[in-house]
Amino acid sequence: MLIRKLRQSGMTYRAISKVAKCSQGAVSAEIRAWNEEKAKGIELPLDGDIPEAEAQSPPPIPSKLPALELEAPQTKNVQIERF
Repeated sequence: MLIRKLRQSGMTYRAISKVAKCSQGAVSAEIRAWNEEKAKGIELPLDGDIPEAEAQSPPPIPSKLPALELEAPQTKNVQIERF
């Protein structure tokens, strides 16, 4: 899964092999297997992917927001002594 996520993010085989601490050949084999799964339509969703059936649109944004009533900050008169 790590190799697939890294490749999906656009990393090169060399960079993936360094992060995953494996050979570039192992990265190549995993990507080849992944591409075969995609071609057959049996690709498993990666962690963090939301299946289309469960995907929901975000709640609508209200066109008018309630006005906030804020109090003016209280200020203090401070005198600075100069020497």
